[in-house]
Amino acid sequence: MVFNNTRFLFLHSLICCFAFICLSSGFHTEESVLPSKAKQEFGIFQKWMKEHGKNYPNSKESEIRFQIFQKNLKYITEMNLKRSNSSYGHRLGLNKFADMSTEEFKKVYLRQQKMPAAIRTATAPATISSSGCAAPAYMDWRNQGFVTRVKDQGNCGCCWAFAAVGAIESINAITNGQLISLSEQQLLDCADSVNQEGCSGGWSYRAFQWVIINGGITEETTYPYVTQKGSCNKQNGGKAVKINSYTKIGQSDEAILCAVAKQPV
Repeated sequence: MVFNNTRFLFLHSLICCFAFICLSSGFHTEESVLPSKAKQEFGIFQKWMKEHGKNYPNSKESEIRFQIFQKNLKYITEMNLKRSNSSYGHRLGLNKFADMSTEEFKKVYLRQQKMPAAIRTATAPATISSSGCAAPAYMDWRNQGFVTRVKDQGNCGCCWAFAAVGAIESINAITNGQLISLSEQQLLDCADSVNQEGCSGGWSYRAFQWVIINGGITEETTYPYVTQKGSCNKQNGGKAVKINSYTKIGQSDEAILCAVAKQPV
């Protein structure tokens, strides 16, 4: 059985992502009049943009992105200071999304459509609840070798495909002893028959349905990810891994705990 919960890769760090952008010469001329603190931030910005190879079309856009970067940098600095004086076990840092506002990030990367109420409340073939659960105090499936590397969906809102593929990869590794990186692109291109909407969003449970109907899903190396929806390539449609069913997880922390004790979700 495969669980249809979405794995989120971003969580709290969505707000505090950082990227550097190559600024045009017009914006560089303003550096000499920046206050001391802003000059320091501009230096961080330049270093970061070199690291990530970013370029903007004009100086106005560059200036806008630097201003967003400053706000995000301020947030990271303040939150890390709070965490240094508390029991929080993580710190915030810079990544490639530094020049994006929270609103922009949500628009580009998060699902815009809401799951219909009938689907949210529908009863799947079985529901995992907390009754009879003997979950361990600690479980990290990565240490067991049952989770593939972190993948990047890029500027395509297909988290539904990555979530479904991640769950299938892990249950296959647990069941068959083989950790195979599977193809999100095949789902993105071919799952129209179960009413998925490509980079505009979708649902993991429908991705599971498609894999069952199709008789399996192919490997990532056979059908690699290209960050956009294309035509379904049936010639690359091998069936490296098959599933027979999926299971709904009860809507409680305890139910999720019990599910994670059985496999990554």
